[in-house]
Amino acid sequence: MERERTLRILRIISITFLLGSLAFAQDYQDLHESGRELYHESKDVEALKIYDRILEEYPGDVDALLFRGRILARMEAYEAAEQDLLRVIAEAPDYLDAYYALASLYYWQGDLDPARRMLTRWLERAPRDPNAHVLSARVAVAGKKYAAARTFIEQASRYGAVPDAIDPLLQIMNSPADKYRWKGGVRYEYLAVDQERPDWRQLASYLGHDFGSIIVTAEFSRYHRNDLTDHSVKADTYIQLWKKAYMNAGIKAGLNGTFLPRADLNTELFQALGTRQEAAAELPSHVL
Repeated sequence: MERERTLRILRIISITFLLGSLAFAQDYQDLHESGRELYHESKDVEALKIYDRILEEYPGDVDALLFRGRILARMEAYEAAEQDLLRVIAEAPDYLDAYYALASLYYWQGDLDPARRMLTRWLERAPRDPNAHVLSARVAVAGKKYAAARTFIEQASRYGAVPDAIDPLLQIMNSPADKYRWKGGVRYEYLAVDQERPDWRQLASYLGHDFGSIIVTAEFSRYHRNDLTDHSVKADTYIQLWKKAYMNAGIKAGLNGTFLPRADLNTELFQALGTRQEAAAELPSHVL
């Protein structure tokens, strides 16, 4: 009699636990669905609250971490977003959406080297993913690496990227010269050498123009080293040679003859190899 009573109690407890688990599982799924809907509607504050709630219960939920990272990035909370997305990759190294989100975050901030590294890891896992090639092309264009960008665009098109993702990049590289942007600015550099020697300083102003196949930059600099002053002018060019190859050529001339050479010529050649590498060759410099 006592045994039957005990069994009934255990059955009731099991059924109650099962119903509670099912109810929680449904609530958990509903929270995720609501969070995704709010995210796609760009209601970031409301969506963030939902993912915070999920992560309070399940700190290692990679889906919640991914969406919270995306939301934080969209809210320009980049450091917090980076932490969430790096956790996703650490917990689930093959979760490709996390590589996309993190590479995009670096790209939005202008941190092109970390973006390239993350894209390399993404392409190692999904070499036929057109989105990976499109974003790699965007990063290459942002870094003025047009030869590499064209390689990525070719691969993206090959693997099914939509024209709307590719055409704007081609327009940037192929538009008429009068649509290319001028750029200019002022740069100051300071170097503390040691306690026994005066610090080095350089003040430079530059102006450049991008013609598409040729990028030309002119620079005027004032140097102060070891209590001596000198000035220089510099002309620098990037020239598209042939498919996936370009050349960097420059000349820098010292104006006062104090410590800078009268003329310093340099030339470098670059050739894209595959989708992620470049071969480089530097011709001997000529100093006068």
